[in-house]
This record gives sequence, C-alpha cells and structure tokens, in this order.
Amino acid sequence: MIYDWLLTRQVPNGQVVLGVLDFGGGLPCVSLERFGVMIPEGRYQVMLTVSARATAGTLWAPYPDQKLPLLLDVPGRSAIRLHAGNHIMDSDGCILVGSEHDATEISQSRPVLTRVVNILRDAESSEDQVWLTVRSQAS
Repeated sequence: MIYDWLLTRQVPNGQVVLGVLDFGGGLPCVSLERFGVMIPEGRYQVMLTVSARATAGTLWAPYPDQKLPLLLDVPGRSAIRLHAGNHIMDSDGCILVGSEHDATEISQSRPVLTRVVNILRDAESSEDQVWLTVRSQAS
C-alpha cells in the first residue's frame, strides 16, 4: 500500500514558513520551516533511518534506535528530516512538526514526532510506502 501525505505551506512570515501536514486520516499536525532553506515543492518518499544527529544527541528521537523520518531524493539537498523543534533556530533546513502554532513558533513537537515515527514504523512493518507532497498554499 502507498500512503500519501500532504504538506501545505502558508505564506511566509519573515523567515518562518508554517504549514499543515495531513496524513490522510487522523489529526493533521503543523509544520515549521526556515524560509531561506525550504525544500523544493515536490513529492518525496519518507523512510525511517538512523539519524547521525540523534545518535550524537543533538536531535531528539522517540526511541533508542535513533530513527527519524528522512525525505529521499530532495534536489540539491541531503539529510532532510521531519524532526522535533519549536523555533526556527531548531532547523537548518529540515521540517519541524508540532500540534499548534502561533505566528512564528510551534508547540508539542515531541508528541507529534512520536506519532509520525509510529505511523512510519507501522508502514515499514507492513512493507508499505509513505510519500510526502510539499506544496505552497497558492499552488
């Protein structure tokens, strides 16, 4: 089975770009990206892989295996992940996830990341694929 997720970005607010990540069922979450280093719009496969930064202790991972969601084949980029963080400074170009937002920050990042990782673990055990389409509100 193939699961299609959709990230719809809002209009940038300075260097902050908020969005809504819809998993195609259940509660959507919010996202935060840094304007200057947003990934290009497109469709990317998402897989759980061991994060070197989580292993080093500079990123939080919900399980001891240190696996975090990785977007594959992002043009001109590598190691683009969905991960926990609440402020723009928590990301060098990855997508932060949370449950709520104000104008420039998100909250409840760790519980949402745990939910995302659990969805991906279930997909992995069923040999399903997960794809994320990233688009801007005006697209």
